[in-house]
Order: sequence, then structure tokens, then C-alpha cells
Amino acid sequence: MSDDEFILWLRTMPNASVALAHLRIMQRLTQQEVAELAGVSRAYITHVERGERQPERDTLVALLLAALSLPVPQANRILLLAGYAPLHHLALAHAKLSARDAQRELSAATEMSDLPAAPAVQSRPAP
Repeated sequence: MSDDEFILWLRTMPNASVALAHLRIMQRLTQQEVAELAGVSRAYITHVERGERQPERDTLVALLLAALSLPVPQANRILLLAGYAPLHHLALAHAKLSARDAQRELSAATEMSDLPAAPAVQSRPAP
């Protein structure tokens, strides 16, 4: 699926949990296979896909990149939908980019702002 097709498809998803479930099914992967690739339990994948659990950012990155093999631009869109910062923002902070490359990255981030509003992410209470 091209990036443009992915954006259009993602706009039809009510939330990141539903998008993850659809991506897994489209790739003909079982919950067990996704769980093994991401290093989590099958039960956890079930809870995430049902919207009963909000994965931490690192776990979501593992699901998107390792288990579902999404390209970074598409993974970034799911991260934004889930209420997390996209991966390339971290790269921008640590990489020495030319002005042209930095502008291209910032343009990509601006394009992502046309996604539906991300659900509020609840923070964990301090121990």
C-alpha cells in the first residue's frame, strides 16, 4: 500500500487499536505470531486490539516495525493516532541534517497533522 493509500485507509480507522487489528489481519498474521515478533503475550495483543490496553510507545514501535513490518512513515502515522511522538522527531534531535533534509522532515511532520485527533493518553501515577 502506498503512503497516500495508507493515509486514506487510516482516516477510516476510529482509533489505533482497530488499525493494528486490521493491519495484522491484512498481513495474514495471527495474534500469536505478532506477539512473538513484538516480544509480548498473545493475551496482551488481544487486549490492545480490543482497546482495553494502551501499549507503551516502545511496545507500539515494536508492534509496528518488528511485527507488522511497516515503513517508518506509516508507523509514524499510527504513533500519532495513538497519541505518541513520531520516530523521526527523535532522529531530528540527534542527527546532523542538511537544511534541505531538515526541511523535508519538517514537511513530512506537517503533513501528518491532517490526521484525526489522537485520543488522550493517560499518564501513570508516580510510584
